[in-house]
Amino acid sequence: MPENASNHPSSIYERPSPDYAVTIDGEEQFVWHFPGLAGGAAAWISFDFEKPVTLTVTPMRKIDTASVSPVSAGIQSSLDDNTVTFAIDKPGHYFLKTNDAFQLPLYIFANERPSAPPPKEGDPNVRYYGPGIHQEDLIELQSDETLYLAPGALVYGGIKAKNARNIRVCGKGTLIGSNFPHGRTPERFSLIDFLDCQDVVLEGILVLDSFGWTAVTRNCDRVHMRDMKLLSERPWSTDGYNPCSSRDVLIESSFARCKDDCVSVKGLQWENGDAATWPEIRDITVRNCVFWSDNNNGVVIGSETRAKTIENIRFENCDFLYVSNTCGDVAGALSIICLDDTEVRNIDFENIRIEHSEAPPFNFHFTNEIFRIPGSRVAEGDVIRGSVMKNLRETGVIEGVRLKGVEIVGGPHRRSYINGIDEKRIVQDVSFENLRIHGQPVSSSEDCRLETNAFAQDIRFK
Repeated sequence: MPENASNHPSSIYERPSPDYAVTIDGEEQFVWHFPGLAGGAAAWISFDFEKPVTLTVTPMRKIDTASVSPVSAGIQSSLDDNTVTFAIDKPGHYFLKTNDAFQLPLYIFANERPSAPPPKEGDPNVRYYGPGIHQEDLIELQSDETLYLAPGALVYGGIKAKNARNIRVCGKGTLIGSNFPHGRTPERFSLIDFLDCQDVVLEGILVLDSFGWTAVTRNCDRVHMRDMKLLSERPWSTDGYNPCSSRDVLIESSFARCKDDCVSVKGLQWENGDAATWPEIRDITVRNCVFWSDNNNGVVIGSETRAKTIENIRFENCDFLYVSNTCGDVAGALSIICLDDTEVRNIDFENIRIEHSEAPPFNFHFTNEIFRIPGSRVAEGDVIRGSVMKNLRETGVIEGVRLKGVEIVGGPHRRSYINGIDEKRIVQDVSFENLRIHGQPVSSSEDCRLETNAFAQDIRFK
């Protein structure tokens, strides 16, 4: 069992998974259970990695095959008498796939060591949640505060901060959004919501069942998210990581399974104002992460793109276990979707592996609306959601997009799309280098089933 105080009320997350038994170096593990994910339940174990370990997993049903992802980790497994055995020699986020199916997954979170010693209860400027169940609403952090969720802590609530500096959320506990109804309100923007903050660190915690977007920064600077684990399943709009109108953001060594985009770099204007005041978005890096999307895009720049510029965005060395196709041709595994006119430039996707995608592999385009959401491409004086628009930008561009070492491993070979709208809103300077689809090198638009229009220019393959 996890570290829980027995005098707290029961939680569904205290009940072990009925689907798996797991040992690490012969020691039985508590297997967590999430009953409501797409395709059925999910299970996971979570432990701090200190040295190479051997795991045995016994499913409570008959299996014929088993494999461990990400494939790039190179983990070999054996199946004997319905028990799977494999070794892990480094921290990471892994997936045991059985019977060649994505249903009833087992995730293995081999956690990195924290970057700093854990706080102690009673330390100055520390909000401390020990083992057990805690019922909260929104926990609001102030400048120079640390929120610590100890191993075994199950905190029902959300986290927010506004106009704060030097704040940290850390620990190996769990934040749970189940007590909140689905959907955003003026008081409750997202489960983890930082607005106009600087020097933010989120590290180590596991987040379950967000009511909407999960980990969000709005107009923030210098944000570091590390070794986070997100599992969300509501009907829609449960994005994972959303750097909105922010700068100098690093998301690394983290995991997300979402019913929407795993990462969405958005430009948002949440107050009345003209285009000249929209914040710039720049210097955002996502690296060494593992993603699973049950809806919409794998990762996306957009759809909301109200920003002066969106530039220097980099996705590096990431593994996509699964990307669905519930949104047809308006989404993709790797997407740039401009709903509002802006200048999107210097975008890198490097060393990306997509193990199974049922979506278009690439989808870079301008659009006038998406999911009935209109863009800001309207005349001055028009009203959008109660805001009077003025001085709107009349041009946009997506340029300087580089894809290097991207591999689509499995799933159907869908078409990809690169499209502008008109002469004022074009996509240009897109390069593909060392692209592989289903094991085959790609050297042309025809090889990757790429469709473009007259407003997409200078598309190159190397």
